Amino acid sequence: MNEKNYMGMDGFIWWMGVVESRQDPLKLGRCQVRFFGYHSDSLTDIPSADLPWATPAHSLNNHTFSTPKETDVVFGFFADGNSRQMPIMIGIIPGIETNPPSTGTGYHDLRANNVIAAAPKVPAARTYVSDGSGVKIKELDTTNPSVVSSLRYPRATDLGNNSITGLTRGALLPTDVMQSRLNESYPKITSANKVTFQEPKPIYSPVYPYNQALATESGHSLEFEDTQGKERITISHRTGTFTEYYPTGSKIEEVVKNNYKVVFADDFIHVMGHVVVAVDSDVFIKANGDIWIEGGNDMNVAVSGTMNLSVGEALNIKAKSLNIDIAQDATLITGGNQYFSPAGDFNLDSATGSIYLTTEVGQIEVSATDSFDVTAADIGLNSGTPAGLATPGKTVNLSSPAPRAKKNDNPIGNN
Repeated sequence: MNEKNYMGMDGFIWWMGVVESRQDPLKLGRCQVRFFGYHSDSLTDIPSADLPWATPAHSLNNHTFSTPKETDVVFGFFADGNSRQMPIMIGIIPGIETNPPSTGTGYHDLRANNVIAAAPKVPAARTYVSDGSGVKIKELDTTNPSVVSSLRYPRATDLGNNSITGLTRGALLPTDVMQSRLNESYPKITSANKVTFQEPKPIYSPVYPYNQALATESGHSLEFEDTQGKERITISHRTGTFTEYYPTGSKIEEVVKNNYKVVFADDFIHVMGHVVVAVDSDVFIKANGDIWIEGGNDMNVAVSGTMNLSVGEALNIKAKSLNIDIAQDATLITGGNQYFSPAGDFNLDSATGSIYLTTEVGQIEVSATDSFDVTAADIGLNSGTPAGLATPGKTVNLSSPAPRAKKNDNPIGNN
């Protein structure tokens, strides 16, 4: 009885080769691979367009998508055995880049210039500014043929170097976000009451092989560093925006452009230490409902310019004592009557000027149950209970604040 060969029963045949294209028309992550031994480097014998499509074998643990890039060395097996028409990629083999770029033979990056110009690339430069406009990103000039040529794999920075990302090995490139952070200056920032703080500096100092890192072609990166004493997680965007978790558990976040946060329900924040905020421009806060601010101790407000307080209804103030110190004139205008109801004496004292009581349509009346002494050249007095005096105002019905709370005076700025 003759046995039939079928997938899985053929002899296991594996292969190794170099990726020459990843522009899969089916968008399955396939790559065109030139196999060592099976193919020559002659583009006449077999052009890149005629190379077989190798299908990736992804992990069963997730559905993430990634493909090898041009000039990556990959290996796998033929799913159809001796027929060798169904190559499956199962891994990338790292190494030291020693093969300079070329467009004349196989086993190289043979992409057209327009494909390279449209492919991902790291920024040429980042300029951090403090005028509130955000980071300035300079992109590579892909209209320049020499610039496009420099982007062909392997690039000048790749030659002679390990194909594993430099983030893992502590070999940063000038275009890496982490290198930009290491070069950045971190000035002290002053908030209210002269409280200062400073963004912590990066603690990047990996020991191989304890930093598991991913670096993309456009400059994004993700790091899980397990180096003892340097344990951190860092997520970086190519522009320089990053989030980093320090060994102590502190979180550092830097946004180099605008930051938006939208919460469709409630938002709860509990801070057991201090809250220090410094804003270099304007601050706008609006609530469509009531606003409650409670302070367990003192509240201090210092405004360098004019302070405007506009209240649509009543303005109620309740305090143990009220002290107002005005350097120049003071004006109080009311659309109705004014009432002053002190429980003790009422004193008007002008040390250097005169005191004037003036009415244009009504009259000025003074009533005293005891003595009333006036020294003046001409004044009219009315004793007893003059008619027409308004009823004194009533005490505002406000609840008293809670007793002083115990402050949490932990140090500011511990990382």
